[in-house]
Amino acid sequence: MLKPTTKFQILFWLSALNLIALGYALPNPLHAAGHGLLALGFAFWAKRVRPSRDEDEEAPDESRFENLDAEVGELRRQLSETQERLDFAERLLVRERKEGKVEPPR
Repeated sequence: MLKPTTKFQILFWLSALNLIALGYALPNPLHAAGHGLLALGFAFWAKRVRPSRDEDEEAPDESRFENLDAEVGELRRQLSETQERLDFAERLLVRERKEGKVEPPR
């Protein structure tokens, strides 16, 4: 898939080229009408796919890295907590097996 800005640029230039071709095709009215319709069609399509100003502006790289750093820190904390819980559960199982409360796995 193409980015919206790239699509817009392609459609814009197709419309412009068809307007130029319209001038050269004026001696043949049917041919000129075809180029005129193509120019209008590409222009309306370009207007439809044109990205808004908000879409065009991306967040600065530094703030994106700060957000990623915070997310990685949170994931590390969660992983550490999960590993501690797993270790605790394993110790409980080992202790209960030694006491004979739990049967060993088959």
